[in-house]
Order: sequence, then C-alpha cells, then structure tokens
Amino acid sequence: MSFFRQLAALALLTTALVAVENVPTPAVAAPALDAEHALLAGVLARVVKVDGVDYGELRRDHVGLDRYRVQLATAVEPTERMARLALFINAYNALTLELVRSRLPEDATRWPAWSITSAGLGKDSAWKSWRFRVAGAWRTLDEIEHDVLRKLGDPRIHFALNCASRSCPALAARPYLVATLESQLEAAARDFATNAQHLRLEDGVLRVNPILDWFAADFVPGSTGAAHGAASMENSTASAASGTANTGSSVRTFLRARVPAGPVAQALAGDRPLQFFTYDWTLNLSLNLSQGKP
Repeated sequence: MSFFRQLAALALLTTALVAVENVPTPAVAAPALDAEHALLAGVLARVVKVDGVDYGELRRDHVGLDRYRVQLATAVEPTERMARLALFINAYNALTLELVRSRLPEDATRWPAWSITSAGLGKDSAWKSWRFRVAGAWRTLDEIEHDVLRKLGDPRIHFALNCASRSCPALAARPYLVATLESQLEAAARDFATNAQHLRLEDGVLRVNPILDWFAADFVPGSTGAAHGAASMENSTASAASGTANTGSSVRTFLRARVPAGPVAQALAGDRPLQFFTYDWTLNLSLNLSQGKP
C-alpha cells in the first residue's frame, strides 16, 4: 500500500473512531444573554407539559430556541460557581431539546417509541456525538455534564438535568436562575425523592431510580465528579437493567433528609441494599400534545 493510501486509510479509521460533529449555531439575531434566560423561559413555557414535552410544538416553532442557542454561544463564561451552575444546567437542557428536535423521525407516529440513545454517530452515544457552541467553546453534552457541572460538587444537578427520557427527572418548566438557584435545586431534589416514579415500595422492596447508582460517588460529601469514568450516560445505557447495589450511606442520607415520614423513610433507615428498577430510555413525549408535521 502506498504512503498516500495509508494516510487515507488512517483518516477513515480516525473518522470512524471519533464520530463527533459540530452543530452549527443558528444564523439569527439575538440580544446578549440576560440573567432571566427569558428566551429559554418562553420555550419552556410553550413545550413543557405535566406529563412530558410537546416536541411537535417545538418542531413547528423553534425560533426562540434558535435565538437562545445564539445567546449560549456568545455568552461570557462565568467564573462564579452559582452562575456556572445556572448557565450550564440551562445549556444542557436547551441543547438536549435541540438534539431531540433535530433528530426525531419525520413520521410523528414513531416518536413514542423513539429514544435519544439512537441519536449518536457511529459507536458513540448521543451525549458524545454532537458539539454545541457554549460560552465560546465547542462542547458535547457529555462534557457539559462531566467536565463542568459534576466538578462543581452539587449532586442535585442530577435532578435538574433532563436527558429526554421517561425515567429522567422531569424537565423544569422554567430556567434555573442564579438568584433562585439554591431553592430550585432543592425543589428538584425533593420532587425526585417524593415521586413514586423514582422512589417507591413494591411488595416491601424499595426500588429506586438507577441514576442514584450511576452517580453515587457524587453524593459523597466533598465529591467533585471524580467518578466521571465510572458514571456516564454512555456507560449507563449499557447497564440500565434492574439490579441491586449498596450505594453506601451518602445516598441514603441524602434521601432521608428529603423523604417524609412513612414506609419509604422506614425502608431507607434500614441497611438492605437499594434495588434499582430498569431505566426507561423512551422519549419523554407528552401525551397531551400536538403532533403535527414538522
């Protein structure tokens, strides 16, 4: 094989192994990002329903989301911790909406069975396949979650981030703001801990959402996302089956502080391993929606 053919073969192999694409930022006008994230607030108010997301509405009108993506791309990256949390949580959720909007099948009747896990390139997951411009840098969803947010040391991000799936904590109907971030994160954590979709007793067995298993290390006081390699969406999709594990006292302590008195709280007080149910990766599609043509 000639030298040039070898180079061509190497280029093809590299492309196959590193299947990552930059998603162009929309060429639309937008004001500078405001503290209220008003454009995102407008999008969420239209598409977030009690039982999921109206992706039909988002497909028909994504001007607000396009303009918010421009704001994200040109935002100045904050250095203050709470400002970083708010910006990147909102970025993750908004860009997940964009990823789903752009990758959904044309036939809306296929949406209920669709999953974001099918939106990757090659062998890479959806979270590693697509880069978006955020605060002047190209970042995948995986990088936003693990390289930025988890390193800020607040495990409650896992109840604020939405991965467009049925078993994921619900997408908030309003943006996360610096001024109210503490109360919003705590509300998201309490909603999770008191929601039978994520934490429930079945025939005396306490079954919990496996994100508490995948990210158990983040609940250890002082953690800064050091377990990145062990806990990622890419790894978790391959191990989403139900099972048992001893997540240690940190997860139990976190939940006990937020679960009201009753049978679930009593089960948490014991020392039996938590049992994790099977994660549902199907689309968090609202049944009260308008599935018109895109």
